[in-house]
Amino acid sequence: MDFDILAQNIRFLLKKHKWSEDELVKRSGVGKSTIQLYKSKKSKNPTVDKLTKIANAFKVSSDDLKNKNLSISMSISQKENISQNVHKFPKMSISKSNLSSNKPLNAPNLK
Repeated sequence: MDFDILAQNIRFLLKKHKWSEDELVKRSGVGKSTIQLYKSKKSKNPTVDKLTKIANAFKVSSDDLKNKNLSISMSISQKENISQNVHKFPKMSISKSNLSSNKPLNAPNLK
């Protein structure tokens, strides 16, 4: 297990979910002091049970929580998702005259 990755992932996921440590305590059932130890890399002996509870609260696998840099993985996943969905946006015709005359943009495919 990579303790740096575990600590980094907990900090990243707290920020991503906009949770405080207290919120994670409520959602996971793991004590605040334990979460603080994991976040600060001071605990070198996290239990499977506590890691599973924290992972479940964040809706990630415990393996990913302790072994995978989630900030990079989720960023890549979001970029792939955007590139797969960008074709769904209608093509819009933007002309100089539309922009300068306060006319609405021509977007015939919008409903």
